[in-house]
Amino acid sequence: MIAKYETELIDSHFICTFKKNQTVLIPSVVRKQTALFPGDEVSVSFREALGEIVVSRNTKDTMENRMIINKSGGFRVPSEIQRIADLTAGDILRVFVFKDFNGIVFKIISK
Repeated sequence: MIAKYETELIDSHFICTFKKNQTVLIPSVVRKQTALFPGDEVSVSFREALGEIVVSRNTKDTMENRMIINKSGGFRVPSEIQRIADLTAGDILRVFVFKDFNGIVFKIISK
């Protein structure tokens, strides 16, 4: 389930940085909460109206971008999402977790 409203998200109180190698590192505490670990396949999408990157465990039925969590616990942001979100290296993202712990939302807070 994709969270539709702010009340469906928990603020993790973590921030992360969009790296020059087009990756975002998921904080280890958040990876444990959501049971997303290196080698797991995730779906990555962008909610343009909210400026949010949504990452959730991949399901076979999805048409979203599919990425693998790397050994450092990060994932590559697909180029089309980078372009639409106007992401550049150094941008700061605030990390939220779905209340059901089935995914993560990254909100762009600083460019």
